[in-house]
Amino acid sequence: MVELTSKVNLGDIIRSEMFAYGVFYYFRNGEGHYVIDPGRVAVDGIKQGYTVMYRDPADPSKFIQIDATAHDESRGNAHFVVEKAEMRGQRQRDGRLTSEWYVEARRLNADGLGNGEGEIIYFYQGGRFRNHIPKVEVIKK
Repeated sequence: MVELTSKVNLGDIIRSEMFAYGVFYYFRNGEGHYVIDPGRVAVDGIKQGYTVMYRDPADPSKFIQIDATAHDESRGNAHFVVEKAEMRGQRQRDGRLTSEWYVEARRLNADGLGNGEGEIIYFYQGGRFRNHIPKVEVIKK
């Protein structure tokens, strides 16, 4: 029986149609450029693009733009195994610091098995963040 929950646990097998939409994890490298990690996605269910724009470290008069949109319709039907589920401090838009339920899960193969190399998604199940998914389906505990 499939259950909807607002607090998944370590080892749960989960899915959500909202997983189809998100933003690739990105970071600044040692040269000052932003780089996308295609293996990590902040899922959010928001069907809009996401662009990162920053000043070129080599020429501050120029801007560089990268597309961090991570939409994948198949992700919305895929199963993921929860690898991390914990309370994590997060700063709200109004500046307050709150603790919210944070989840990281790894995509399973089509046969429902994992090889440790599947895409990682992450999201919060509380708070008011872009990558907030309040309820997900628990396929198996």
